[in-house]
Amino acid sequence: MPPFSRASVVAASLLVLSFLATPVAAEDKPAENPAENPAENPVVAIVNGEEVHLSTLVELLPEQYRENMDTFYPMALQQAVDVVLLRQAAEKAVPADDAEVQKRVDELRKQIVFQTHLSRELKKRMTEETVEAAYQDYAANNPPIEETRARHILVETEAEAQSIVIELKGGADFAGLAEERSIGPSAPQGGDIGYFTADRVVEPFAEAAAAIKPGEFATTPVQTQFGWHVIKVEDRRMTAPAPLEEVREEIEKRIERDVLTDLVSAERNAAELEFFDLDGSPIMNENKSEEGKGE
Repeated sequence: MPPFSRASVVAASLLVLSFLATPVAAEDKPAENPAENPAENPVVAIVNGEEVHLSTLVELLPEQYRENMDTFYPMALQQAVDVVLLRQAAEKAVPADDAEVQKRVDELRKQIVFQTHLSRELKKRMTEETVEAAYQDYAANNPPIEETRARHILVETEAEAQSIVIELKGGADFAGLAEERSIGPSAPQGGDIGYFTADRVVEPFAEAAAAIKPGEFATTPVQTQFGWHVIKVEDRRMTAPAPLEEVREEIEKRIERDVLTDLVSAERNAAELEFFDLDGSPIMNENKSEEGKGE
């Protein structure tokens, strides 16, 4: 195992301490207590009678280093010991009823209570039934629309487009002509631009494509800002809403927002609220002022 200087170990320990000083949300902590598996979580040090387990070292190491525990074990062990030593010293130096400690504990308690309340409310309301109902609303708000699959041959002049139409009438292959003659980016694909809705292409192109039956091409070229198009429609279909599993995350986030909005609205309606301006003067509640006018 490679040696590590004491200075590097102390420096690393200070970085770890700064990380440990940040409060961790309850839901971010490991669900399983490593001490429940002594064989997998052996004691690696005893500091003033306090046992330090392997799990403590694992938690101190950044995730990318944990697979190389053999390499980083000496440094991680020293870090763990240093952390325990400093914590023990802190517990001796700062009494549990210290005012600053109590203030920070109270703030942390408020955070945990807040997170726990929201988590329970979301869990209570985020059921498969509510997700399915929200998905039905999503599907209703995203009705099927028509998509067209088309090919086109784009050229610079109307005369070129007309000559292509003549060749097509004579039996030329549309895709082959597109590869040879089109100046559009879809030329290597035989002019195929895939499926599109009318709002995704320029208006003259959309109008012309809408008038063509699947399997046929327009005998009249269409001009747009890109040049002259000879269009062939391959297929038409109606879109379908994305399946639930594809939009589940989006729907669950929407439900979360709705739950939070409902919770806030309920608390506002039940609360006695007073508002003050920047100078400390009271701000009249509009609703109360309207009620007062009616008295």
